Amino acid sequence: MKPYSKNILSSFMLLLLLFSFTSCKDDNNVNNNTVETKVVKEILIRGLQLLDYGKIATIQSQEELNQLFDNKNFKIPVELENIDFEKHTVILVTKTIGRGLDTLLHTSFKHKENKTYEYTIKIIYNDFCEAPTFTFGVIVEKIPIGSNILLTVTDNSEL
Repeated sequence: MKPYSKNILSSFMLLLLLFSFTSCKDDNNVNNNTVETKVVKEILIRGLQLLDYGKIATIQSQEELNQLFDNKNFKIPVELENIDFEKHTVILVTKTIGRGLDTLLHTSFKHKENKTYEYTIKIIYNDFCEAPTFTFGVIVEKIPIGSNILLTVTDNSEL
């Protein structure tokens, strides 16, 4: 083998070795596909049983919001007035707890993958407060129609 052939071969091997240890930017994020979605407003309405227990309402328009409240003969609360549905989606959940509610913390609303979002809340109990039924939720930046919302509820009962 001629000397310049050895140099070309060794240069080619060196380049091959260098490229084998590089990666694309997207490859580094394969396991980190959860992205925080901007929460515009947090909602807590005590004493309102708007939905069946465990149901999650994803509201994409004023018509959907009106229909939800009209079906229950409830007036739309101030917290849900003047929403720009071109830019925002409303997520609502109704819950009844057997202990007093002190605080409801909206800990996160994250886009996981495709049309799946995870909404996480934490309930802080106070046994000196009334055990209420309440509707809670968030107004978030617009999400796709037909999105799946996974609700995770934690509490301070382990304290």
